[in-house]
Amino acid sequence: MKLSTRKLCILSILLAVNVAISSVYIPITPDLHIEFTFIIVMYIASNFSLPECLIFATLEDLITYFLFQSSQWPFFPGYTLSAIVGILIYYVFLHKKVSILRVVIAKTPVNIFVNI
Repeated sequence: MKLSTRKLCILSILLAVNVAISSVYIPITPDLHIEFTFIIVMYIASNFSLPECLIFATLEDLITYFLFQSSQWPFFPGYTLSAIVGILIYYVFLHKKVSILRVVIAKTPVNIFVNI
């Protein structure tokens, strides 16, 4: 895997934006809220290679945890694995072929099998 300086800068900026908007959400109930980070994750999955996507998902989860951690919960690596599986599903459905139908088809298994 050869990662050019341009791709590294773009991934870093998208990672920073993703971490920043992960703290912005619409609360529905105390335990349920709507986030918009999936938009950036879908963009990464559709435009970058698989190793770059997996590295992005891992770093995004770890940085988000350590910046916004709750002192009541210890680190759980299963959530990092969930982020990796989620971007893997997006990659399979969206890489180089993005349409509204594909976005809906990709988002459905991520919501049902990964996020719940």
